[in-house]
Amino acid sequence: MMYMVAFMYPVSADSKFDYEHFTKTHLPMGLGLTKKHLGITPLKIIVFQPIVTGDGELAPYSAISNVMFATEQEAKKFCTLFTFEEAARRLSEGF
Repeated sequence: MMYMVAFMYPVSADSKFDYEHFTKTHLPMGLGLTKKHLGITPLKIIVFQPIVTGDGELAPYSAISNVMFATEQEAKKFCTLFTFEEAARRLSEGF
């Protein structure tokens, strides 16, 4: 069994989601900060960009990332990452 923490980035009318920045800059930085502050590493990260919903409407999210952990304890620990000032500041820049 794996435990997942999901991040959903809503579509915004006034800005475009930069998928390349997200995957090449934001995610590696988040992984480094997770290791530095929490001492854990996810098993897997899945990122996808929904286009439409099941009824053909535009999807409400620009991207969804699923961060997978081996234990519930690690997943819950990961949810505390933003309590570290450096992580909160750096991961919020540009979003």
